[in-house]
Amino acid sequence: MMSEQSIPQSIRTLLHDPSNHSLSLTQHPAPSPSLTHHLIQVRATALTNGELLWPEPHSLSHPVPGFDVAGVLLTSVPKSNFRKGDEVYALTAFNRQGAAREITEVLPEELALKPKNLDWAEAATVPMSALTAWQALFVHGGIPTPPLASYQTIGSASGAASTERKRVLITAASGGVGLYAIQLAKFAGAYVVGTCSSRNVHFVKSLGANEVLDYTQPDQKLREWLLADPTHRRFDLVLDCVGGKSLEESWTAVKENGLLISIVQPPDLAGMRPETDVAGGAKGLFFIVKPDGEMLGFITRWIEDGKVRAVVDNRWKLEEWEKAMERAGSGRARGKVVLVVRE
Repeated sequence: MMSEQSIPQSIRTLLHDPSNHSLSLTQHPAPSPSLTHHLIQVRATALTNGELLWPEPHSLSHPVPGFDVAGVLLTSVPKSNFRKGDEVYALTAFNRQGAAREITEVLPEELALKPKNLDWAEAATVPMSALTAWQALFVHGGIPTPPLASYQTIGSASGAASTERKRVLITAASGGVGLYAIQLAKFAGAYVVGTCSSRNVHFVKSLGANEVLDYTQPDQKLREWLLADPTHRRFDLVLDCVGGKSLEESWTAVKENGLLISIVQPPDLAGMRPETDVAGGAKGLFFIVKPDGEMLGFITRWIEDGKVRAVVDNRWKLEEWEKAMERAGSGRARGKVVLVVRE
């Protein structure tokens, strides 16, 4: 492992040019040690569909993609709970350089210890997706976290008593966020329905979904399935991970005074909310996930306890970034696409 004194001046870095969204793998200056952030030797990073279009990284002249990171700390930081040599993972803020490079920067409050039962690539798939699912369900969605005393400091809904089993619908249930949302919602005691294509039906069932809708089948398309029995098939919470037509149809799935959460675009945009078949009092919410090492630490424990599992769609070496980006942008990935930066 590198010491602080042996950190190289330049490292392999995947650079993004926001002017034309092109990428290039090149030697680029390494980040410098600091009293406020750790340097981490990147072992793996996960790529997210559409991340090159996000506005936050464009504040940088040459942003680096990959905001999930798993690796080994190269430096210690005063007042941090983590030390040089720790095996960690994190979601890093979108307005800083990402982790598709050999060394990157991580703030102490973004970090959690890597689950001991995951390899580097598996760990890299967790932070952004699992935190998005957690925050959608437990912070914004009103789903009570499981009644475990040590978890009750997390989220505005934490520790809340529930006398009624919540119904939760998750679209794109086999995707990066969807697969964690299925597992977390089921672990929290909700009745969970997921949507996916035919090839992923058994996979989504294996995650714990009570029902799975195969949207390639005419009678299981969301709108048709809902309107066949709207009294019994609507949901307290709908989490849409697709946007567009899926988001529009998701409005009809929300029960009276229920909530539709989108992680892709605001549900109340013009044309997104249908003029008919929407229950009274149904509300919409859009949010962007926030890094949170404390939340990620609880997710680590659930993974180590076998209550939540990680899924890698594909692993590619850093120099194979073109194949990785193509797969991440295909919309067909089961779980996350991973760049292995260091074996």
